[in-house]
Amino acid sequence: MSNDWTSSSGGGRPEDTNMSLSKKVEEILRRHPTAVHFRMPSREGLFGWLRWTAFTLTCFVAYGHPDIEVLWAALRLEEEGDESVWKDFIRIISDRLNNVLVVSSLLLATASVFITTVPPIPGIINYTLRGPYISIVSAFGLLIGGIICVACTSLVASQATPYWIENVIYRNRACVYCAIMLGAGPIISVGAATLLLAFGMHSQLGIHLCF
Repeated sequence: MSNDWTSSSGGGRPEDTNMSLSKKVEEILRRHPTAVHFRMPSREGLFGWLRWTAFTLTCFVAYGHPDIEVLWAALRLEEEGDESVWKDFIRIISDRLNNVLVVSSLLLATASVFITTVPPIPGIINYTLRGPYISIVSAFGLLIGGIICVACTSLVASQATPYWIENVIYRNRACVYCAIMLGAGPIISVGAATLLLAFGMHSQLGIHLCF
């Protein structure tokens, strides 16, 4: 059986497919060096190092990669008629967004319950105190924002073409930063909301004294 991506769809092993896609990415990057605005920031100086760290972490949160070279390779391969890496990239983004949507919806329902109900045993846990309640309401707002970001990103990812992605969404450095932040925004919002919801639940931590 061939290890090629196109032939593995009929029963090939996942590791064969991943290896084939990785080889395609490496080969296309050798032939088409990454554009300047797609490259990682320079690490020269303190601010350069901080910018590089922020860029790497945000890319990892948004795409599962420390950079966006995979996207550049997918765009170049699509120009040559090979859509395998592009489709795999969109599939991964869609799966991540769907997972975030499920988690944020469950957390939103949980936050709604705590906002609108009275604690059964206030002596053990009382989330109606000022501090915990503000934390839960803040988590509710972040979850709403995260769900909106997921909806917008999913709509763009499902309808966007490679040409439009490259020449509109990622046309310059500023647009690249905005796109990465939009991709990482839902995960960051849900993570922050989870922490706030946890703090709001545990009123015995004395969080109400902080407000």
